[in-house]
Amino acid sequence: MNGTMHFFNSLGLMALLAIFYGSLLRRRMSATLRKAVMGVLFGGAAAIAVLQPIYLGSGVLVDARNLIVGCACAFFGPLGASATLVITAIARVHAGGPGIDGDCLSDGSCVGAVGATALE
Repeated sequence: MNGTMHFFNSLGLMALLAIFYGSLLRRRMSATLRKAVMGVLFGGAAAIAVLQPIYLGSGVLVDARNLIVGCACAFFGPLGASATLVITAIARVHAGGPGIDGDCLSDGSCVGAVGATALE
């Protein structure tokens, strides 16, 4: 797949997440359960993004994972962000390749920032 198709694939993935989020908002459930469910959904979407990267050469790959993890951190707080991070980290380790440490660290720093903000 070329870069344009990857872009539209990632855009469609984010659109599906928006549709699921809207449908969950209409359901009667506690806010904690909603955040956990959305964290799992965002984690699944980030895992799909990790497994469909754009290869730039010499082992460098780009995906929409950080955008999805960042949105989960911003909208669902520490609970949703943690669920997203665990699923994303498992998918990234499964994908392999160089830079696993840095990728998992960048995702973890986003979740850590949300956790620190929630404690204030």
